[in-house]
Amino acid sequence: MKVRDTARQERLYNMYKTFFDNAEQERRWNPLRDVPYDKINKDAPESLITVAETFCCVESYLPDYVSKGINVVRPYFGQAWFSANWAYEESKHSVALMEYLLRFGRRRPTQMFDL
Repeated sequence: MKVRDTARQERLYNMYKTFFDNAEQERRWNPLRDVPYDKINKDAPESLITVAETFCCVESYLPDYVSKGINVVRPYFGQAWFSANWAYEESKHSVALMEYLLRFGRRRPTQMFDL
């Protein structure tokens, strides 16, 4: 498929570069090093743990969203890379939630991987 709207492509790519640069400078975080797990309430009620587990489940659909969505925008460089970047950021949420549940012994690894 040949994409002909070069001006639109260039605008999208420039918007992506601006977004990417800002994210790199201001918002990048590591779910294994930057979350203050030592300050999190280890005695949270089971209802809160269930909420964390539920959101971890929602995040597990990320590959489905990405595999379908990125093919739609693949011809557009800026949009495709924005989708890839979004997926990367979302994957970190999944890691943070799983780490929270595992580090405090609220879920066992077998429970999380069976989930």
